[in-house]
Amino acid sequence: MITLLLAIALTTSAGARGTVFDCRDPGPPASSLRAATAVFSGKVIGFDYVTDNDEMAPGQFVQRLTVRIAVERVWKGDVYREATMYTSEAFLPNGLSRVMEEDFHFQDQKEYLIYAFDKPDHLSTTQCTRTRDLSKASDDLKELGPGHEPNVRK
Repeated sequence: MITLLLAIALTTSAGARGTVFDCRDPGPPASSLRAATAVFSGKVIGFDYVTDNDEMAPGQFVQRLTVRIAVERVWKGDVYREATMYTSEAFLPNGLSRVMEEDFHFQDQKEYLIYAFDKPDHLSTTQCTRTRDLSKASDDLKELGPGHEPNVRK
């Protein structure tokens, strides 16, 4: 009984610190590039809440946190000068909020290398990907090469 309580306490404590994820190694940059919908770098320029479908309750809507990124370089995808990243953080119609533990937490005015997934108009990422602070992505950048400028909207 004491062992069980200790195991529960340690699991709860580790989860509260946000360090326990069921992530697998995302692999090298080349395989992550192939798997991603889009890969780009850019700076966080703002946060917004938008009305979005609730993936856990089809037909219902939530207010989802999105992150606006001023895109600097692109390695994959149809990416424009400003991209919107959808997070899992959502305010539900009942007044509660929800966020997945593995959600990637962007910080305002920081630059990131982003491996984005999902539909091109509804991109998202998690801590389980190679998405990272741009200053810590030198190995990725070396392997990815120079990339290109983002697309210009017509």
